[in-house]
This record gives sequence, structure tokens and C-alpha cells, in this order.
Amino acid sequence: MTGFQPNDRSARNLTLMMRRAFLASALIPLTACLDKIAASDSTIRGTYTLRTVNGAALPFTRTANGSKVELLDDQYSLYSGSTFAQEGHVRTTTGAQVTTKATTETGVYSSQGISVALMGNALGTRLSKITNANTMTIIEDGATYVYKK
Repeated sequence: MTGFQPNDRSARNLTLMMRRAFLASALIPLTACLDKIAASDSTIRGTYTLRTVNGAALPFTRTANGSKVELLDDQYSLYSGSTFAQEGHVRTTTGAQVTTKATTETGVYSSQGISVALMGNALGTRLSKITNANTMTIIEDGATYVYKK
């Protein structure tokens, strides 16, 4: 996720949270689901929209540096040619001041079985797990993010 102002600490914290989510997902045992998805680009291509965090509907809310940070929406589009784009929105409330910012990221991806590595132009490499052709799951700091086509 990018698009945050350098002085926006709570938004940067959410960015770091999402980045770690992709990296943490690499630790999930992947072998149990290998038969559920082909490793082909055509199987995983499409737009994955964030549906739930920890089983609850959006917005996902966290407190960071005295501010309330809400993840309003997020999506990853995996395109032919192994490229991707991420788009989302984060709302930060500090006292009475409310700010909503768009987040974007682009890059390339590679897949092997149900593991997808996303190499973003701004945030570096992230890993995710696609448990079937329609669901992408990211786990971070005890939170489970479920994206669906």
C-alpha cells in the first residue's frame, strides 16, 4: 500500500501491518491445499476484494499512536503478464479531524502452487496464499484478511 504522506504515522503503521501480513502468510502450511488450485496464471488472475478481517465485515479498525485507523476497503488485481495493482482506502481519525486516503501499489507477481509472491514497486516482496481460485488469505499479527473474487 502506498499513497500515504510521510508524516502520517498511523497510516504508515497500517501499511507496515499489511506488508507483514503478506510475509507472515508464507509461514502457513501450504501442502494441504495444493490440489485445490493449479499454479497457472489464468487460474489466479482476477480481482480479489477484501471481504472480512477476523471474520467480521469492514471497516477493520485499529488504534495507532492515539488515532483510530480504519481499513475501509482493499483489493488486489492480478493481471495477465504477471502484473498486479492494489487499491484501497484508509480513514484516520485523530480527535475531531477525519482524513480518508487512497492507497495504491503496483508490481509483478509469481505463483507456485497456492503461494503467490507479489513484488511491489514501493513496498518490496510480499507473499499471500490463494486457497482456491477465488479466495486469497493474508494473516498478520493475529488478524486474518480474506479477499474474494
